[in-house]
Amino acid sequence: MTLFKPELHHIQDIEAYNRKISHISHRIIVEGTRGKSSTVRMLEECIRNAGYTTLAKTTGEDPELIYNGEIISIFREHDTILLDYDNIPSILHYDVDALIIENQAITPYTMRYVHQIIQPRHVIIPNIRIDHIEGLGDDLIGITENFTKNLLVTPDRKEVYYTEPIPKAHDTVYPVLEEFAENHDDLVRLHDIEVPRPYRRLPGIENVCICTYFMKHNFGFPVDVGSFLRRIRQKLTIKTNEASINYFNASKINDPISFIHMLSFILGQTDDRVALIGYLRHDRAGRNEIFEDFFDEIAEKFGERIGRIWLAGYGTEHFYDRLPEPLKQVADYNVGMDDIPEILNTVRDRRLLAIPMINRVNAFMDELIKMLEDPAYTGKRGNYRFDQVTGLSEIHENDSGGQPSPE
Repeated sequence: MTLFKPELHHIQDIEAYNRKISHISHRIIVEGTRGKSSTVRMLEECIRNAGYTTLAKTTGEDPELIYNGEIISIFREHDTILLDYDNIPSILHYDVDALIIENQAITPYTMRYVHQIIQPRHVIIPNIRIDHIEGLGDDLIGITENFTKNLLVTPDRKEVYYTEPIPKAHDTVYPVLEEFAENHDDLVRLHDIEVPRPYRRLPGIENVCICTYFMKHNFGFPVDVGSFLRRIRQKLTIKTNEASINYFNASKINDPISFIHMLSFILGQTDDRVALIGYLRHDRAGRNEIFEDFFDEIAEKFGERIGRIWLAGYGTEHFYDRLPEPLKQVADYNVGMDDIPEILNTVRDRRLLAIPMINRVNAFMDELIKMLEDPAYTGKRGNYRFDQVTGLSEIHENDSGGQPSPE
């Protein structure tokens, strides 16, 4: 077996670092596509509540260190492909029982670098869906295979936990993980965690399921499921601002499988028609492409509910040309910052539900979200019935590799 050995040049005393790591009993990496930061925060809270000292690390737009519940925001002095690796050596400054690190899924190199320096005993995978096809693979199978290669980086045996509430995603990903685990049973023990059927439609439920299972399996410690479900409810609340514009910010949902799952849930809770407002980033051409491919499914499932579409950013005319004909009739492309006020006026006048989508980090979305979410104009209204989502059924390990039943 060939091990991945990056140069740890940002750690001044490698021997001291390796000694520190070896004395941390619970070394956990959280990776996959969606919900990694939420899972890291849930695990940190659960393990801390079980009486252990914790250090956690999230990535993304606003990366954080969390030391035993204290949030420490991370300031990036520069922007490189290894966006967060400079902060890993800070582990040397803390004495902890458990380390919970989010692995940013950008390229195979960045993911395996994190495995090498953390040397995980546990790998948590809330889901694997289609994103970052520029570096991780052309399809879901290829992307999953790249995640399995992370498990070859260090020679220690790892407990790998995987869950997925969307059957068609599970049924593609799990067989790849299962075959890998069978071929490397000296390195991997795979846990296939089923999401109880009544909860599969709830976006983010996989984070709760995997934390619940992990805590019971490793600590025998109960999880306050109700508290986590209330947080999911808060995140899934449609907002109404003072200008009477209804909106739900989905711009951080960067993969189409998750977006369709979220849109299905949202539209099941309201009668509003929808305005989709998308931004296409030139440096995320692969992401733009996979959303193009999924708009046929969006049209088939939700076409009658989509009142308007606006496309801003890079290559919008090409994206428009690929839309199904019924969606072309309600779509505009090549919109820019100056068009945002008129877009929002149309949304308000036609009583549409505004849903920003595809890419969050760009100036257009900054302005759009600012105008929607300015605290001076934002109020909340609860549109959802959560009376049937008040607890979570018992989750059992499925040693035989059982899968969620089809929807």
